[in-house]
Amino acid sequence: MTTRNEGNVKICSCCGKYDEVHFEVHKQSVQHAFNFTLKSFHKYKKPLVKDRHGFNITCSLLGEKETTSYDGRKGRFTVKLTPERFNLRSKTLKFLFKLNNSSGCDSEYVVTMLHPHRYFSVEEKSGHNILILPKGETRSSTVTISEEDIDVGSFKMPIKFTINTHQEGVCDFDIYREIVIYINEEAQEDDTTSKSFQSIQWSNIDKEIPSLKSSNISSVYCIPEDIEKILKHGLVQSGNLTTKEELDRCDIVQVLNRLSRENYRNYFHYLLWLDETASALGLMHYNMSNVTMVAKKHLLILEIPGLAEKRPSVIVGDIIKIRLHNDHKVFSGMVANVNDQTVIIDHVHHAFVDFIKKHDNIELDVSFTLSRLLYERMHNAVHNCANKMDILFPVIKDAIKMDIEFPMIPGANNNTTTIPRLSRDLLFQKDIIGSNHEQRCAVENILAGSSGIAPYIIYGPPGTGKTVTIVEAILQITRKYPKRKILVCASSNRACDMLTMKLANFCSTKELYRVQSTNSRPGNTIDETVRNYSNMIDDTFTMVTSKDLMKYNIVVSTLHLIGKFKVGYNPDHLFIDEAAQATEPETCIPIGILQGVSQVVLAGDPKQLGPVVSSQVANRYGLAVSLMDRLMKENPLYMPLRKRPTLRYNERFLTMLLQNYRSHSDIIHIPNKLFYGNSLQPMPITADQLSSYCVSARVCCNSGNRWKPSSVEFCGVSSKEERNGSSPSYFNSAEKYMVVKYVKCLLTTLKDQFDIKPSDIGIISPYIRQVHKIRMALENCEIKGVEVGTTETFQGSEKRIIIISTVRAQHSLLKFDSKYKLGFVNNERRFNVAITRAKSKLIIVGNPTVLGYDRRCWSELIEYTEDMGSYFGAPYMPRNEFTRREIIKRIKNLKA
Repeated sequence: MTTRNEGNVKICSCCGKYDEVHFEVHKQSVQHAFNFTLKSFHKYKKPLVKDRHGFNITCSLLGEKETTSYDGRKGRFTVKLTPERFNLRSKTLKFLFKLNNSSGCDSEYVVTMLHPHRYFSVEEKSGHNILILPKGETRSSTVTISEEDIDVGSFKMPIKFTINTHQEGVCDFDIYREIVIYINEEAQEDDTTSKSFQSIQWSNIDKEIPSLKSSNISSVYCIPEDIEKILKHGLVQSGNLTTKEELDRCDIVQVLNRLSRENYRNYFHYLLWLDETASALGLMHYNMSNVTMVAKKHLLILEIPGLAEKRPSVIVGDIIKIRLHNDHKVFSGMVANVNDQTVIIDHVHHAFVDFIKKHDNIELDVSFTLSRLLYERMHNAVHNCANKMDILFPVIKDAIKMDIEFPMIPGANNNTTTIPRLSRDLLFQKDIIGSNHEQRCAVENILAGSSGIAPYIIYGPPGTGKTVTIVEAILQITRKYPKRKILVCASSNRACDMLTMKLANFCSTKELYRVQSTNSRPGNTIDETVRNYSNMIDDTFTMVTSKDLMKYNIVVSTLHLIGKFKVGYNPDHLFIDEAAQATEPETCIPIGILQGVSQVVLAGDPKQLGPVVSSQVANRYGLAVSLMDRLMKENPLYMPLRKRPTLRYNERFLTMLLQNYRSHSDIIHIPNKLFYGNSLQPMPITADQLSSYCVSARVCCNSGNRWKPSSVEFCGVSSKEERNGSSPSYFNSAEKYMVVKYVKCLLTTLKDQFDIKPSDIGIISPYIRQVHKIRMALENCEIKGVEVGTTETFQGSEKRIIIISTVRAQHSLLKFDSKYKLGFVNNERRFNVAITRAKSKLIIVGNPTVLGYDRRCWSELIEYTEDMGSYFGAPYMPRNEFTRREIIKRIKNLKA
């Protein structure tokens, strides 16, 4: 076992990360011993698969011939068959192993499975464990797999033959064999990928022809040359650093150890430089060689394998450099558009574009260069926010100081938790808010300015009406203070569009404005309502100035784009939706443009998806912590006043919305228990009979009475995930098959009974490759209108029916997921988002054994469905300590 340090944690080569406090305990655990034993076995099992000492073993599948193969290097016998063929065999397969003795001596042997498994059994005609094998003869043993709940999947069983030859000088030894079974609608895909990514940094460039369009990106906050080497080393002590560099490294680490008012600028400048360094290095890894491009008019179209998985993470505005293969002359262009598999490159010198047009399939090299625009805006925002510490680090004595223009808080003092109320009843645009205590409280407090200069937080768990509350508060402000300017921001265009559409129901195009970047997205992807309220004329985005924004009462923008209007636009109120998804420097962009006394409202849920950063070092030091999350964890104004029996906060500064209007009570049960202290109150929703129908019983062809109706169903699939080459994006064909089977059932058999439309169904997978596989499968079945996407795609959305494909099937790859920020296992936020999108029916398709390693989340949900009687498919067989000890014992007894 090897270990290495990484900050305040230690890395176990067998098991992953453990904090130092528990590391010594971990080394003594059964889990560690189990992982260490498996790793050692796979490393040293090669001699075990060989036939030796005059004994050889063959294997065949009894009955009709299927697609079979044998890999002698691994001792692996593989069978592939379709679900239909498996059903014809009554869901039972028998494998005949023949052991031949040509050693010249009578022998004895024992057949043992290396781990116990419910599906597999070993049958011996003699009925005894120890079997006699006379010299020159052959004996047979049968291994059977049988289970009525299996529809698709992949299964593996390691088997050992322990042989006692009675030969002088020959000890007992084992021969190892392995059965692998694939039950799937299609063959496993080849593990191939494009060889285009070369990770080569170009050298010997004699001449560079710049892009025809300047990037117009300032370089005020470029990475300082004197610390660039330190950042590339990840702030790790290294013998390659000079004495001065080591001193600088220590100074930077000291700054990053704790964020404060005094070190705010330096703290985030360093973190942003770390993240930029990681992003630039990561992008360089995807430099491409020997590729071709298609030239259309003045544009170049480049196909990039892996782009769908956001590798490389190319965005509009990035610089792409192109040259003839191994040439010394380089042409630069700018990314104009990014699609699923291709990027459109514009502003390349026309002569070079014409040359590519004339020479089809000419080999080119491509290099990616990071656009610094977003980093510059964040750096600038952090710099501007140095005089906004009362907002970023609020304290009670500053929070109650109000400008005379805002309503005063009567009787405010350091200890009060009194909630100010308006002198008259409000007329709400949404009647439901008037009857919802928490939503009404949030609106009234925002309108009264109860938090003073401190940000007001709307803590909105899934389905509790966070966006509705924001919209209501904005409309109440415009009604009471018609001259006030309100800025509404969110991280994504999708969230901004949703806010715009909800506000558009009450605002004219002279009051509400959705400002869009002129080159960030195709116009045909924008909703018609949003287009009418935005800077789009004749399908073209027009340029907008700060003076233009001041004409409107309400402006909606992404966090990044509003940084363009840092001079001349002065809003009185700032609302940031999905605030828990943004890094603090991103949130600083709109905060930095505020002038004088302004009100800040942060809305979101730190228990759902958080910020995404490129640098693991920056992540460890806190860049992935949003401002909202930091305030709720560190600032007494926003901490719970009471945690039990239910959470309670000081509503002058934070309101937690509690009434869940989205989901059936069964669906909200687990997240409510795990993340919200059982505070959420599932509200009666319109009766939907689908909630009380067991879809899996029909899909899995089980009509017995042991299944019970529930809004949450789990379909266990023991399967093998796949990927193309080294892509971090996996797919799972068996799960895809089951997902499509569920969709077909819902849209055919159950369509009329429950009035199900394709738009009622959403399919979530954490891997973009699985998303594309499912989309293609639905298209092949001529099923249209079902939304398929990653967890990030569905945050903030809801569907009547949600089907989740978890994909992961190997525990050993969970560390891989952690590295690439993928998957559901041990990722509480992604788990929470995925399972809280459904209104009436949540169906999970996944490998229960692997998911069960996540004891806090997935194991809890799987056991919940078992208790509810809505668990189907491959049985959940968690490896407890007894099972692990038994497997360890059997492997340790192997003799080469």
